[in-house]
Formats: sequence, structure tokens, C-alpha cells
Amino acid sequence: MKIYTENELLVAWDDLNFKVTICCVCFNHEKYINSAMEGFFAQRTKFPFKVLIYDDLSTDKSRDIIKAWQQKYPHIIETVFPEENQYSKGNRPLDLLLPKIDTEFISLCEGDDYWCVESKLQKQYDELATKPQLNICFHPAYTCLDGKILDNGYGCQGSTSKIIPIKKVIEISGGLMPMASMFIRTHALIHCRGDFPQFYRKLLRHSAIQIISAIKGGALYLPEKMSVYRSMHEGSWSFQNAKKLQAQVNNFIEFTQRNEELKKITKHNYDRIFDRVMLGRIYRFIGNSNLNLSNRIFSYRKLLKLPIGSYNKVHGLLALVLGVLKRILFKVKLLKAKRVNK
Repeated sequence: MKIYTENELLVAWDDLNFKVTICCVCFNHEKYINSAMEGFFAQRTKFPFKVLIYDDLSTDKSRDIIKAWQQKYPHIIETVFPEENQYSKGNRPLDLLLPKIDTEFISLCEGDDYWCVESKLQKQYDELATKPQLNICFHPAYTCLDGKILDNGYGCQGSTSKIIPIKKVIEISGGLMPMASMFIRTHALIHCRGDFPQFYRKLLRHSAIQIISAIKGGALYLPEKMSVYRSMHEGSWSFQNAKKLQAQVNNFIEFTQRNEELKKITKHNYDRIFDRVMLGRIYRFIGNSNLNLSNRIFSYRKLLKLPIGSYNKVHGLLALVLGVLKRILFKVKLLKAKRVNK
């Protein structure tokens, strides 16, 4: 894809009445941020867009790279450089960016992902601009794993455009929309921020962004793959926390809190669906056969302290028992296999 200079973009646009803000959150992405930026400035649009980059006090050279890009695009790039890492304090970067956004639309792309189609922004803009009944659209993405580009179906919902109802968005949760595919009508994301400030500051993760944005009308799915998701690289959240029990427990606790608050945000219209999602998470986590007994009990005790109702806590106990039985059966099978091999 051709990378356009700032002058080329400004000449192509009639004015600087920005229509879209590209929100990019970066942390220790020095190996990847150039690819993200190149994807932004390869976009061919009839409307002006700006880039709002948030770097959460990276310890590598990410900020230097971002500053170099800003020097090339001073009229388009705006940076937010906090003096303290906000993620470690439990604050969500997107909440810190929302007050700075004054455009009609928001497009998301984290610093380790990138766009691979030059018409991505224009296509999504055209779709939502002509469909006021919808507030979000998304598309599937390729996955980059160990340097290889794979088509593993991330975000795929078929080969034709369609509207995904809010019920399905809640059910699939974070696995539905690749972050770099999300294009959102700004007011849909911020309309309830004043009523739920702590939720936005502490719990506004990937899945919540999707659900809140899809409350009105669902989500528009476009079948073309137009972005690349980097999976399990050294700087990613998933890689850093994949084998840390405490991080997994914290993530589980945060999920339950987010689930309960989203019930309020959706005015309790979908409580049964949220409850089903909660049960699935309980059995996948506490019922995980890989957890040993002490870690399983530790996780269950954490569950008991959460405001999720006795029904879910009873299922937590059942998941614990089921997980223990699965682990016992797994060890029995290993023992039998060793005997056979002897």
C-alpha cells in the first residue's frame, strides 16, 4: 500500500473538518508501531481523519518512534503521553482518550495490530454514515502468529454483510470483533459515560466496548478482512498473563464485575444472556482441569467474595468439583499410559 505524506492528504481533503478519530493505544510496541502507522496513512478517504495516539509510558523506544511520525504529520497526529503508567493503576486508556474526541466516528487500532486494506476507513464510514440506526461495524481479521499471517477465522461471521444482534454480541463477547476492525459512532460509546464513570475508567475493555456500541440496533458485519491481529507476541497482554495464576484470577474477577455492570448499562434487558455468559466463564475457569487443587480453591474463594448471587456461587462449587474430577481422570490416564509404555 502507498503511504501518503501529510501534504498529499491535506491536498486531497477539502478542509480539516475531521470526521474520524483513529484511536491507537501503545505500550512497548516499538517493533510494531510503524506497521500500525503505515496502515493509517495508507488510507484513501474523501474525508479528513486524525490520529490520536496514547502511549502508556513505554519502556522501549515506542515514544521516540511516535514523535518521529508526529513530526511528519503535525496537523493530523495528536499524542497523549502520561507521566505514569495508567494500566498498572487499573485505568483504561480509551476512557482517558474519549474526552479528547470531537469527531463523529472513532476507529480503533492498538499499536501492535495494523490495517492491510487502503479503503478500510472509507468503506466503514460509508456504511455507518448511511445507516443511522446502527452505531458500530466490524470485519474479520488475519492473525499474525510467530511472524506468519494466518486466516484462522477471527471475527468471521460468514461471507455476506449482515447485522449481528446485540444478544449475539453479548454471547460471543470479546471474541466477536477484532479490536482493529471496530468503527464506532462516537456518541454511542460515550452516551452513558457520565452515569457510569468508574465502569469506563476501570472496566472498559474490548468486550464492553462492543456491547455498549451495539446496544442500539446491533453491529454491522462486513465480510472483507481488512486488518491483522498480532497474537501472543512478547509485548502482548495475553502473552504476559497466559501463565500467571494471579493475573488470570484478577482477569476473572474483573470479568464478573464488568458483567454485572453491563447489566445496568443495558437496563437489565439482557440479564439472562449475561448470566449464561457468566456460567460459561465460571466452568471454564474454576473447572479448568489444568488448575491444581490449591489454586482451584483459591479461585473459588475469590468467587465467593464477588457480588454475583448465590446461584452463580453454587455453580462455582460444582465447577470446582468437576474440575477436580477431570484432573483426577487426567492423572489416571497418564498413569495408565506410563504403565503401558513400560
